[in-house]
Amino acid sequence: MRKYTNEIVMFLGISIAIGGLFPDFRNNQQLVVSITFSAVIFAIFDLVVSLHKESYKLQQFLLFIGIFSVVVVPYLGSLAPFLIEQNNYFTLFGLAVVIFLIGFRQNEQEREDYRSLSDKFNRQTDIIEEQNKVIKQQVEIIRLLNEKKDAENNPE
Repeated sequence: MRKYTNEIVMFLGISIAIGGLFPDFRNNQQLVVSITFSAVIFAIFDLVVSLHKESYKLQQFLLFIGIFSVVVVPYLGSLAPFLIEQNNYFTLFGLAVVIFLIGFRQNEQEREDYRSLSDKFNRQTDIIEEQNKVIKQQVEIIRLLNEKKDAENNPE
């Protein structure tokens, strides 16, 4: 069965971007704070996916919290003052995680490129060694044939 995690996150992001076009949406402070908190959770989700690909339960939990933050948290009046107070922290932390991920993924890509290039170089080296063996064998066969030919042409 196909996992739709990427699509869910993409569609949620598109929906938030479209919602941001409407003043009632972007002026709802509780909603904006919960979306900021959700963005932090999705950034952490992305980090967990990058670092621990096998931790499916943690990924599921973070995905749930990220969606829950957008759908339910804006309507939890008792939690709103705390979230509004922490809004700048959520924004900065989410940005920090995203910036870290950019560098982390670039490093991973460079390592993968280096490994791939190294593997290709090693395969080329192996091919060259095999070709050198074949050439040596052919040179030896030609030498033996020439010796045989010389022996037939110059019987002593």
